[in-house]
Amino acid sequence: MPLRPAIQIDIAHARVFEPTLLHARVDPDIIMDDDDALTGAAPGFWRELRREYEAVGAAPSVHLPFHGLNLGSRSRSVRELSMSLLSAGLRAAAELGAVSAVMHTGFVPLVSRKAAGKWLEAFLPPFERLLAEAEEIGIPLALENTWERTPALFERIGEAVGRRFRYCLDTGHCSVYSELSVSEWADFMGDDLAVLHLHDNDGREDLHLPPGRGALDFRPLAPVILERRPRVVFETKPRHLREELAFLRGLLSGRAAARP
Repeated sequence: MPLRPAIQIDIAHARVFEPTLLHARVDPDIIMDDDDALTGAAPGFWRELRREYEAVGAAPSVHLPFHGLNLGSRSRSVRELSMSLLSAGLRAAAELGAVSAVMHTGFVPLVSRKAAGKWLEAFLPPFERLLAEAEEIGIPLALENTWERTPALFERIGEAVGRRFRYCLDTGHCSVYSELSVSEWADFMGDDLAVLHLHDNDGREDLHLPPGRGALDFRPLAPVILERRPRVVFETKPRHLREELAFLRGLLSGRAAARP
């Protein structure tokens, strides 16, 4: 394997999979989708976990909180709650020694153009504060394509704050929500592509299937992975890890089929 992939696990199981990760030479990607587990973690939890991962040579990354969060909400309370949880995630990532942190914008593209402009106006100040925090602790912050149909929103954010963030390309979201293909998103992200979320679906629902079980053609991603070396994260259940590692080896060696 020309690279070392990661598997997404939740906070509650951050320690359970250590032996499996070590044996398979796979890194942990901690998803902070449980606010209580994040904010209620015991003192020293993340530092202890960092020492344990360092002892086995694992390099963790994180996916910041996202459920119901929206830095661009018209509600000040929602913005403040979102900022509080995202900031808590970054602090935990710093103690963990994470190599990157991924976040959703929270933007819903069904709104009108006028509403989208107001959303961006509200989003930018807290996002800049979050960027400053990430820069201070030395963790690259990557914006993930979620419900965005095109990269237009990311372009506007970049124009406002500069190239102070990177990107996470989510293959499943491209298939279900986007007007662009995976290749077109990869071209847009260019050398700023830091993380690749690898999972499959039927083209209608975001099912998070192991790659190769759905309708996506992953072959165009092989040169992207080999040339740009993003952190490849399997966003599926850990029980599929062996199957996914075999798929990734086949993809990078040119043996992966277009679809099942």
